[in-house]
This record gives sequence, structure tokens and C-alpha cells, in this order.
Amino acid sequence: MNIRLKKIIAFALCLCLFAALIPSFSPPAVAASINQKIASLKTQFPHGQFWNHYVTTPSEAGLRARKDESFQNSVTSRPCSTHNGTAAVGQYECNYFDGGIQCWGFACKLFYEIFGVRASAMAKRTDTANIQAGDYLRFGNDSSGHSALCIGRSGNTLTLAECNYHPSGSGYAPENDLIYWGRTVNVSSVSYYKHASNYSSFINEPGVSFAAWSNDNYTFIRDTDAAIGQEITVTGGTCTETGMYLYDRNGNYLAMGKNSSYTAPRVFFRINTECGYTLSPGTTYKYRFYAIVNGQTYWGTEGSFTTTGVSVSFVPWSNDNYTFIRETDAAIGQEITFNGGTCTETGMYLYDQNGNYLAKGRNDTYTRPRVFFRITTECGYTLSPGTTYKYKFYAVVNGQTYWGAEGSFTTTGTAVIKGDLDFDGFVKNTDLILAAKHVVKITVLSGEQLIRADMNNDSAVSNSDVILIARKVVGL
Repeated sequence: MNIRLKKIIAFALCLCLFAALIPSFSPPAVAASINQKIASLKTQFPHGQFWNHYVTTPSEAGLRARKDESFQNSVTSRPCSTHNGTAAVGQYECNYFDGGIQCWGFACKLFYEIFGVRASAMAKRTDTANIQAGDYLRFGNDSSGHSALCIGRSGNTLTLAECNYHPSGSGYAPENDLIYWGRTVNVSSVSYYKHASNYSSFINEPGVSFAAWSNDNYTFIRDTDAAIGQEITVTGGTCTETGMYLYDRNGNYLAMGKNSSYTAPRVFFRINTECGYTLSPGTTYKYRFYAIVNGQTYWGTEGSFTTTGVSVSFVPWSNDNYTFIRETDAAIGQEITFNGGTCTETGMYLYDQNGNYLAKGRNDTYTRPRVFFRITTECGYTLSPGTTYKYKFYAVVNGQTYWGAEGSFTTTGTAVIKGDLDFDGFVKNTDLILAAKHVVKITVLSGEQLIRADMNNDSAVSNSDVILIARKVVGL
């Protein structure tokens, strides 16, 4: 080893020894705000998922009996198979944390993730006027009630994070461990709550509350426009922006409007001009207001409204008992619903694949949303095998005709080649001669030949069909 290399190694060793003698220093940890932690938990435990785990071995079942918290962070997309915490291999079982499963365990889990202390170690409190975001809540008694975590408060309204709450129409039973964020309740429904002993060590947050607000001079709902209002109250912070997001009835984003300043708590947005969106008559929309305070975004609860006027929706519908597609016939269905009017007629138009009209069927009354038309008997048209057709449903509401989107279907079987009268798969001079002989009554075509020779679909074979066959022969 040369002298220069030895010196470099010796110098490096000295640096390491010197660094080891310097006392380590870390800046004091600053507790994240409660709202920031709640936002993080909402991502970790998504709305609509399930706080449970899939059992792959017997050792992963029966967590409650063993007080096993191994799966406290597990989330799946499938509901629990049982309600008693004893699932079998191949089933989904409830997770366990801090003395409980389902709503109890989940609320305790969120509480622990925010404060680092267990709810089971905190005292029960009944001074519900002092409930704050982050508190563990109990509704009813400990044996048959419900647990949740408070994630926001506006006056006497509490916003919750919970599992086992199932809104009407969700299709899930209470034991399914569905995670739900955003339900609101009145503080008077709380039996007791638990407040973290180290709550005061967390950053003080501003107070931001949202309340529905309307005024005939500013807010309105019309056929294609609306102005929606909200009273946004901010205390203990600086608001730099307020706004509103607009969604369709399924929660899909449509548009937004915003104010880049906060001058008054009562704000409203006119959707046409301030959000740049035109509404549809008789249609339900959802919205959410927000406020940016001290650089952090706060959200109000979801609201909804329905525009005036008439709306008609068309959705494809099929049922093996009623609808079908065969070689020469089909029954096509549609679910037609409407708001804000009286439907006096529904029907369906049939077209060839190029959009040329073929036939139609109609009902002169509206007794149910699901309708279907059998094309042979109700539209008076015989289809061809292996052929694509188009269709459009319509509804007459309050004297006005509304149209559904264009649909298509293809019949079963092998497609008929128009003009191929000798069935060899081509249209050529021999086919032209057969058609011409039929027109001048030298020969008589068979039933299948007549269908193929009827080029213009007028249910007859004439000179015009012969001309069309001739054009096809020469490639025109």
C-alpha cells in the first residue's frame, strides 16, 4: 500500500471517530394536526372498503378470543363472512384492536393512530357539549350500542368515521364491517365519549363550519341553472379561498367554482356563469363546499339538489324471460325513467347498420319503466341472419319526444349476401341473369332467392333490384 493511500485511510478513520464523539441532536417533534392525521387515515382506511382480513390458515382466525391485533391495518374489498369473529379458512373475519372488533375496534384503532394512546385507557365522559374532533364516541350501551370516531364538529352536528354503519340501500348487513366516512349525527345522540389525555399537545386548529344557506335574492334552482349557497364560518385562522365542487348524482366530478378571497361567511355560486356548466332539467346533482384556512383545506358535508323541468333517462335492459336475439327475430329492451312530467308513449325505431329506417314499435301507455319490443310481431319486420341492426328508443313526456342513445345488435346465424342468388358466396353475372329472368317471368325465384334479390328491401323484386345487382357485379 503506498504512503498516499495510507494517509487517506487514516484521515477517514479520524473523521469517523470525531463524528462518534459529537452528541446526536434531533429537532423537537411537532405533533401533526388532528385534521391532517384524520385525512391520512381516510386514505389508509378508504370509504367503502372493509376493516377485516382474509383467513388463509387456522392461526389467522379467532382474533378476538386471543386478543390478537395482528391484522389491525388490514383492509379488504369483501365483507365479513361471520359476525362472531370465528371465520373458517377461506372466509373473511373481523379485525381486532384494543378490546373489540367491528365498530368498537375500528373506532379505537383510529383513536390510537391519532393520539398514540388507547381509548380503553381513557375515562368515559358525558359532558358531550365538549366533544371535539378525534374523540371516541359511544352510542347506546357497551353491549348493544355503536362506536365511532368524531372527525369534525359544527355546532351540535358531529361528523363521523366508523365501520358497521350501512346506509339504506347499501346491500350490506350490519356485521359486514363496511368503512364509512362522513355521516353526521346530533351530539345529543352520544351516550359517552373518550378524550385523549394528551390532546392538548396537538396543534391548535382553526374552527371551520359549513351550514346550508339560501336567499331568494341570490340563490335559486331552475331547469338548466342553479345558484347554491353556503354559510362558511372561520374562527382562529385566516381563510384565503372558498369554493364549491359540482358532481353528478353518482359522485362523478362535473365542475367547480371558487372565490380567491374571504370577505363574508355567506357565499354562493351560480353554476352556469361561475362554474361554467349547464345543468339538465329534472336532474339530481351533488355538491360540496370547501374553505382553505391557514393553508389547509376544510370540507363541508355533501349536499344535493334537483333541477326543475323534465328529465328522461334510457338504460339498456335485458332479461332472459323477455329479451333475446335469434336469426330472424329479436326482442330488445330498455329501462325508461323520467322526472317531472307525464309519459304518454314509448317506442323503438329499427334501422339497418347504415342508419336507414326499417320499422318501429310503440306502446300508447306507460305502465312500467322496463319495456321491450319483439321485432317480428310488434314492429312487423323479419330480420336477416348474421346481420347488424341499429335501434333507438323514445318516450313522449308532456307532449315532447325524448330519445335514448343509439344501440345495436347482430342476429345469430350466417349473414345473407344480398344479390347472391346461386348461394356461392359471390355476386356475379349468373345472379344478375337469374334476377332478370324472374322480373320478365321466365323463371320464378325461391323464397330465399327472393329475399336475396330484394336489394332495396321493398318486399318485391323489380327492375330497380336488377339494376342494383348489376351495379354490385361491376363493383359500383
